[in-house]
Amino acid sequence: MSARAKLAELRALRAAGKKRLSTYEVEEQGDVYEEVDDEGYKKIIRNRLDQDDFVVDDNGEGYADDGREVWNERGADYDSESEDDELPARSKAAKRKREEEKQRKEKINNGISKYFNSGAAPSAPKPKPVATAEDDAFMADLLGEVDTNVVPQRLPTRNIVKSETRRKVRILSPPLSDRTRKDAHIKKDENSDPVSPVKDQSDINIDDDFDDGPLPNMDDEDVPMSDPMPSSPISKAIERKTAVSVKVEESDEDDTDLMEVTQATGQNEAKAASINMAGSRPVPKLKKESYPSIASSSPAKALPDVDASWNDVRSKLNVLSSPAHSEMRTFGKLRPQDVVEEDGSLRMFWLDFTEVNGSLCLFGKVKNKQTGSYASAFVKVDNILRKLYFLPRENRHKHGRETDEEVDMEDVYREVDDMMSRLRVGMHKIKPCTRKYAFEVPGIPKETDYLKLLYPYDKPALPMDVKGETFSHVFGTNTALFEQFVLWKNIMGPCWLKIEEADFSAVNNASWCKFECQVSKPALISPVPDTENLDAPPLTLMSLSFRTQLNVKENKQEILVASARVYENVSLTDTTPPEKLPCKTFTVMRPVGTSYPMHFETETRKQRGTFMLERSEQFLLSKFLALFEKMDPDVLMGHQLQEVDLSVLLNRLKEKKTPGWHRLGRLKRGDWPKNFNRSGGFFAERHLIAGRLMCDVANDMGKSLMMKCQSWSLTEMCELYLGQGNTRQELDTEAALKSWATTKDGLMNFVNHCDADTYFIAALVLKLQMLPLTKVLTNIAGNSWARTLSGTRAERNEYILLHEFHRNKYICPDKYSSKLLKAEEKLQEGDEDDSADKKKKDKYKGGLVFEPEKGLYDRFVLVMDFNSLYPSIIQEYNICFTTVERTATAENDKEEKVPEVPSSEQEQGILPRLIATLVGRRREVKKLMKDKRATPEQLALWDTKQLAFKLTANSMYGCLGYTQSRFYARPLAMLTTFKGREILRSTKELAESKQLRVIYGDTDSVMINTNMDTISDAIKVGEEFKKSVNERYRLLEIDIDNIFRRLLLHAKKKYAAVNITEVDGKYVDKLEVKGLDMKRREYCSLSKEVSQKLLNEVLSGEDQELVLNRIHDYLRELAGKMREFTVPVQKYVIYTKLSKRPEEYPNKETMPPVQVALRELARGKTVRPNDVISYIVTSGDSETASLPPAKRSYTLQDVMKPDSELKPDIEFYLLKQIFPPIERLCAPIPGTDAVRLAECLGLDVRKYQINTSSGSNQQNADIFPLESQIPDSVRFESAARLTLTCRSCKEKSVFEGLLGSVHMCTANGVVCPNQACQKPFSVLTIVAQLETQIRAQTSKYYEGWLVCDDTACGNRTRQISVYGHRCLGPKGHAEGCLGRMTYEYTEKQMYNQLLYFAGLWDVDKARTAAEKDGNAEKKDSVAAGYYQIWNDSMIRVSCRQLDSNLGYSTVIMSVKKVLVIAGSDSSGGAGLEADQRVLAAHGVYALTATTGLTAQNTLGVQDIFIIPPEFVKKQINAGLEDVGADVVKLGMLSSAETINVIAEALVTHQIPAVVLDPVMVSTSGSQLLPGAAVQVLRSKLLPLTTILTPNIPEALLLLKDSGVDVSEPTDLPGMVQLAKQICTLGSKGVLLKGGHLPLTKDHKTAQNQEDACIVVDVLYDGEEVTLFETDFLISKNTHGTGCSLASAIAANLALGKGMKRAVQSAVRFVEAGIKTSFDIGKGSGPINHFHSLYSLPFAPGRFIEYALDRPDVQEAWKKFTEHEFVRQLGDGTLPLERFKSYLVQDYLYLIQFARSNALAAYKAGSMESIAASAQIVLHIQRETALHLDYCASFGLTKEEMEKTPETIACTAYSRYILDVGQSGDWLALQMALAPCLIGYGAIARRLYTDQDSVREGNRYWKWVENYVADDYTEAVRLGSELLEKHMREVSPSRMEELIKIFVRATELEIRFWDMGLGGGESC
Repeated sequence: MSARAKLAELRALRAAGKKRLSTYEVEEQGDVYEEVDDEGYKKIIRNRLDQDDFVVDDNGEGYADDGREVWNERGADYDSESEDDELPARSKAAKRKREEEKQRKEKINNGISKYFNSGAAPSAPKPKPVATAEDDAFMADLLGEVDTNVVPQRLPTRNIVKSETRRKVRILSPPLSDRTRKDAHIKKDENSDPVSPVKDQSDINIDDDFDDGPLPNMDDEDVPMSDPMPSSPISKAIERKTAVSVKVEESDEDDTDLMEVTQATGQNEAKAASINMAGSRPVPKLKKESYPSIASSSPAKALPDVDASWNDVRSKLNVLSSPAHSEMRTFGKLRPQDVVEEDGSLRMFWLDFTEVNGSLCLFGKVKNKQTGSYASAFVKVDNILRKLYFLPRENRHKHGRETDEEVDMEDVYREVDDMMSRLRVGMHKIKPCTRKYAFEVPGIPKETDYLKLLYPYDKPALPMDVKGETFSHVFGTNTALFEQFVLWKNIMGPCWLKIEEADFSAVNNASWCKFECQVSKPALISPVPDTENLDAPPLTLMSLSFRTQLNVKENKQEILVASARVYENVSLTDTTPPEKLPCKTFTVMRPVGTSYPMHFETETRKQRGTFMLERSEQFLLSKFLALFEKMDPDVLMGHQLQEVDLSVLLNRLKEKKTPGWHRLGRLKRGDWPKNFNRSGGFFAERHLIAGRLMCDVANDMGKSLMMKCQSWSLTEMCELYLGQGNTRQELDTEAALKSWATTKDGLMNFVNHCDADTYFIAALVLKLQMLPLTKVLTNIAGNSWARTLSGTRAERNEYILLHEFHRNKYICPDKYSSKLLKAEEKLQEGDEDDSADKKKKDKYKGGLVFEPEKGLYDRFVLVMDFNSLYPSIIQEYNICFTTVERTATAENDKEEKVPEVPSSEQEQGILPRLIATLVGRRREVKKLMKDKRATPEQLALWDTKQLAFKLTANSMYGCLGYTQSRFYARPLAMLTTFKGREILRSTKELAESKQLRVIYGDTDSVMINTNMDTISDAIKVGEEFKKSVNERYRLLEIDIDNIFRRLLLHAKKKYAAVNITEVDGKYVDKLEVKGLDMKRREYCSLSKEVSQKLLNEVLSGEDQELVLNRIHDYLRELAGKMREFTVPVQKYVIYTKLSKRPEEYPNKETMPPVQVALRELARGKTVRPNDVISYIVTSGDSETASLPPAKRSYTLQDVMKPDSELKPDIEFYLLKQIFPPIERLCAPIPGTDAVRLAECLGLDVRKYQINTSSGSNQQNADIFPLESQIPDSVRFESAARLTLTCRSCKEKSVFEGLLGSVHMCTANGVVCPNQACQKPFSVLTIVAQLETQIRAQTSKYYEGWLVCDDTACGNRTRQISVYGHRCLGPKGHAEGCLGRMTYEYTEKQMYNQLLYFAGLWDVDKARTAAEKDGNAEKKDSVAAGYYQIWNDSMIRVSCRQLDSNLGYSTVIMSVKKVLVIAGSDSSGGAGLEADQRVLAAHGVYALTATTGLTAQNTLGVQDIFIIPPEFVKKQINAGLEDVGADVVKLGMLSSAETINVIAEALVTHQIPAVVLDPVMVSTSGSQLLPGAAVQVLRSKLLPLTTILTPNIPEALLLLKDSGVDVSEPTDLPGMVQLAKQICTLGSKGVLLKGGHLPLTKDHKTAQNQEDACIVVDVLYDGEEVTLFETDFLISKNTHGTGCSLASAIAANLALGKGMKRAVQSAVRFVEAGIKTSFDIGKGSGPINHFHSLYSLPFAPGRFIEYALDRPDVQEAWKKFTEHEFVRQLGDGTLPLERFKSYLVQDYLYLIQFARSNALAAYKAGSMESIAASAQIVLHIQRETALHLDYCASFGLTKEEMEKTPETIACTAYSRYILDVGQSGDWLALQMALAPCLIGYGAIARRLYTDQDSVREGNRYWKWVENYVADDYTEAVRLGSELLEKHMREVSPSRMEELIKIFVRATELEIRFWDMGLGGGESC
């Protein structure tokens, strides 16, 4: 029928109101197929196969018709064009397609055709892109690599049991339960997962990867994995004739005696896919609205330039040929014989896994024996069984109640077997076993019998809470398949596996791997032992980067550019830098619009790497997948790949229905999972790429390795971790594509930026060693590598414990879901508020944190840190699930009851043993690293291993306290932290006992203020403290973690410090900041920059006033720059991390980051929880200027757009970002406050005058270390002035000190300022008035008035509120005021007041100030005051008393210092060593600069090493610039260069006095100093020398060098003349030593040694000659006499003596040293330098301890303190009458004892001693009153006791004390009193603490308590302190005298006890 006829017919139908459809008639069709039996059908199919009608696809797998027919089914066809290019439904092309559809239906009706479906017929022809040469080469390369007929070789041949009743595709080892089902029909394609055997699926078409066929509509979960197409359908048709039997799984060592497994039937038929050649009608296409491309649209203005610095980075890389032109690859599968071992086994290094319907699929690498290369491998493991443990009950339970019927194992067996039958579990194994349990489920025996059940994983799991009549608990119900496998086989992470009896034919094309096989049971798999030393195979790494664009209509991100960088065969131990590693790159892209910029394709050819230009996203994805599969990467690397990029890629693949999408993983799949894009999240996406590891530098693992980052952007990572030359620029994709990226060069730079990112990502992964580190971590833990890479630290801890407890036959805890755990927590915590903002309740107390002593410390502070505290505690105290009894704590979790520490006899627990193993393994690796022969690769590997062991060991404690962990054990965590707190507290107490000040402590460390000025002293303190602490513990170790030069301690966990670190032997300062605002992400970089600047100033160590001035100036300058908008916009960016989705925030309207995130979401960008949002708060535009800051917040890209009017809101940043952190930083620093800082920033100061009052009050109340740096005018501004009243004229005047009241200071003392009076104030008057005013201020302080800090309130009271510091208001009703009460007169004010009064008389301070001022009048005034005041004892005593009140003593005289520049004597007799001893003996401080090192002893010098002159210079400058010197002594100078350096230093530092000992000629006469050096010494040093000390040969050498020829002197006049001649060379004085010319008694030259009597040294000072005569001493010990003499002269000069006195004292010192010397060594020994010094045998403050430890004292002291009388007192057995008699005599003794102490007050020489004795007398008075009361309780009255005569013992003792006091001095009397005072306290203390003492019913116990009371203890302390103080000043002989007095008094005390027992007589 023609078209016109058809049209006419249609018009007629419409006129009649009908439609054409109603005219159709359905014609009944007959049967379209013949009905045949199975054998007939197979015959037909074989005939078809013989015709070889199959098509080879791109993979070489082939399609073939296997006879399955599907009628009239149609899938979603794909067209080769983009979906959006379809034509309207009414076009001619649409009509033509409808006709073609009709033809297709007819063809279907005529035969089986669905398996030959190739898609729709082409639509109307369109212009096609012209294929370039590169495209042709690429496709030819791909197609040329296809091996069309690869027939897998079978090793070994196996017989598959074939079902005779079905025809279906072989599946991958079907589940055990399905192997007996012979009638189940499963229809599969080659890419699908296994089809569920219970669900009949329709046939599904899937063409190969580049085909456009339909995707199946199956779900991943419902589809079991099948064997895909064989390589050749003909070969498979032949193979179907064979069959192999399946073996039954052999039981493991645990599973003997189990029931048999039913033999399963193998499913072996293969299925072939086919191509539909008939044209089918496509879905009508909708015409897409066209948009102009960026190339065709002309820009409105000039495009901005971009600095494409990333091209420089790319140019340095080692890029090989691109993938499209690389060497030929084989796409077919490997042959089995190429990979198996000689014994038929297979070795595979497993990398990843996935689970499919009860089977475990392992992915890894195998080695190709033919080529030596490694290829990807896939192994399917069947028959892994669940293992459940049933705990039998004691009695059977029925209907929830316990019965009397006992339960045996047979009863449990029957119930479990019945349960399995109800669940239709046909195959299961049951046997009894014994297991241990040590975890938190209550009521579980530690070890008992269980019933063990094994059944397949494809059967449903039992509920976790299942209970039965015969069993109470079931363990292992939800154990994961992978966990079961690795625990059973003891597989510890990625390793080589040995696989036996693998079936190489059972699995084919189930994966994208090059090799596949199946293992029938896990028993055939075992780890290859470490002894084989197999290295991990090299891996192929692929780094990915994408660029996306928002599709505004659909609100979806679409991919524009996909770049990949591939590193092939990378060894994990390779240390090659990333930029030098060979790599291949490819980039696939599409145009933004419809076309690329002109000549862009030509530009791409100039680039290195492959660039493929596709027309649409569909083609981009297909090409990307093709290249992706070709490279077959083992590891995918990316930045935010886990959270963003992978999700975008998968969504685009699904949206575009891209064929072969599952090539992203290594498992072939049919359809997308149902849960994809619903609730699966990352783990669902990760499942799709199973077989490939994913390494994301921005996930939790990556972040844990880059702790310096804050935003974790790729740009920040590159900046911090890749260093210079690897700078990355952040690009705004949207802005770039609209501006500079519209040209060919711009677009090329844009694409190259994406390509460069692939390098940055790879470089980070390689540099951070992410893959080696995570592999070792996984090997240690025994989990999967992929999970470790995702950052699951808690899981690693679980797995390592699972392995350890499984090996020890423990039942491990079951894994609970997070929802169940949270619900359980909620139940335990009770009904609490569910508010999201509510903090979680603490489960137990954590680490101890001491309250910091806030302030600025300018002396060295040590941070002493315990190494791995919690792991060490676990080992130290054997804390483990298996050792700690925690039943009591488990009953009530809300009680903080800490378990007991296990006993020392208990066997070591599993947890401490595991940690010890990890620590030990790390120690062994560290030893290996010390091997100098190790290669860089070995060192890198070992370093990675030791780090992994450290991380694992340190994190083991975490599983105990992490509530989501299955090993969560609150009692163990409580015990661990409890011991941690106890240890930290004990450490602090130990430090304080050593007089060390702990200023802060946190969990495992303490900060100690050493109060030292040098680092060496600080380290010495730390080493001593370290030794003391470590001696206490077996395994715990403390060490010096940090040394802070200066520290600003702000608050808990908040401080900044100048940390000293040693680099290359030098100490380097480094700023360390913790917890301060500048370390927080939400502060912009400008705020951090300001904080950094302020910290540098505060910690600079400079004058505080200068620092504050610089800070204030800097803040003013900063505020000005900000308001002028000269600060770069990038510095205003704020980073904030979102904790949930933006729309979930209840107050999102007021939160800037949430508003920015919502705006980004509206643009189509991805924003997820935990994302970091960057934004700038702006002043807004014309529409938003009046809105709150949140609405005015924008991204940096928005602000920096060329047409943007947005600018940062300066006032907001000053108020919120700049001011708060600097206010907190400056809070501890006096001299500034919030008001001053706000003023500098230009803020409204009124806001801070009240708000900061409480803070400033607190600041005013605290005393800080550096307050001494504040000027007195500021510091003492509010101090009360000293007012003096003249006794003559009664006029009152204010005295401001020596410098402030110059007019009152004269040579006669302080005078009245009244001109008419001018009378001096007597000393007594000044002292009395000063003390009166001090008392007035002290009284004011103790009154304790409190005032409110709110000036509007004005409340003043002495009553403190029960609410703490809260003000109760004017009426006291706790209302109407929000102020805080503070002390009106603070402790700080009191301190400053006393300091002010003391400073009035500080002469040194006044003198220094006067010299600075330069005022002559003031200098005279101070001098007069000095003479008057410091010669007046009363004022001096008063000032010293003030100093005592303040807790310090004023040092009038400073120590003198001498710098010794000389050589070192290794024997110690001469040189520097002798010099230092001489100076120490004179009380002078010695500095040294070493010029040479000698190897010598008493026999002579063996060798000399000359110190380089430059280093000598550094030594001299270091000492003089810091400490300074009063005198410099010069010895051995070594060389002319050294002498030049010394001369320069002496001139530079203007040394006042120099003593030169010219060590030039040895005793034997040889010259020690080179001639050139002698000349330099003479010309440069002698003019600077104060006194020169040569011997005669040295003097002659100096004169000879000067050109004066002098003969050697032979008599005394000759020596005098020689001395005068030497003095003319330049020195001020000369001491010519006469040791070389001994004289007789009449001063004549001695002819021999027998005639020598004297030695004369000649001193000539330029005017007078002085002779010093000493005896000629015959001694071999004269080594170092010259050094010692010069040093003694230097010491005396430093002490202020003149030249003559200094020399005289020195000569006598050396003479005595020779006379008292002792023999050391075989030759000439040293002199005795300490002949005039003595030392006491006890340390200061330890005399009593020393005395009581002496044998002569011990005997008497023991008899006294452990007397029988004392013992009977303690146990209450002393007869009452004896005690009464003792009480009477003790009362009489107390009277004499009081007299003795009164005598001591008389004998005392200082007010302090007088007062102490007086206090003891007063104490005796109080004790006597108590004694009388105590005696009264025994019926004794005062009168009766006073009438009783003294016994002989009482009289002897008391009169002996008085006699010692009368005849001796105060100290002797104190020694006689000491046994009584100290002894009674010691006796009472021993009885009080003795466990054997009787307390209950002991009538004498009150006596014991009296002597341990606080008042008596205080009296003992005072007496002991006085004794200790004075004993430091006695000589050894005097000490022995005093010890004898002590022993005698102790013996008399013993007689007193004897008297108490009845051994004394009355007189």
